[in-house]
Amino acid sequence: MRITATSLSRRAMLGASGLAIACMPWLWCAERLGWSQRPIHLLQTFLAVPVAFVAGVVFLWFGRSESAGRGWRPFAWVVVVASGLWLAFLAYVLFGADFRWMDQK
Repeated sequence: MRITATSLSRRAMLGASGLAIACMPWLWCAERLGWSQRPIHLLQTFLAVPVAFVAGVVFLWFGRSESAGRGWRPFAWVVVVASGLWLAFLAYVLFGADFRWMDQK
């Protein structure tokens, strides 16, 4: 059995996007039960979303000539656009936002 870049990236994209979606009810439960939310936020923001974005781009790039993965292409576009917007927002917050208002005494 030969594993191609398309099938590997599809599996990574499905796994990472599934993990990002699974973090949502997990966060809700953690909030309701008083658990720490930090590990969930870190997992979703810095692992699941970037992996889903990269895997979606790789799937779209390597799968452009294959007819077998045509049904997954719209899902891959949704994953790439949604995770790309999330990463752009994250970059804006980390590098461009002004946090001086937090230093008020």
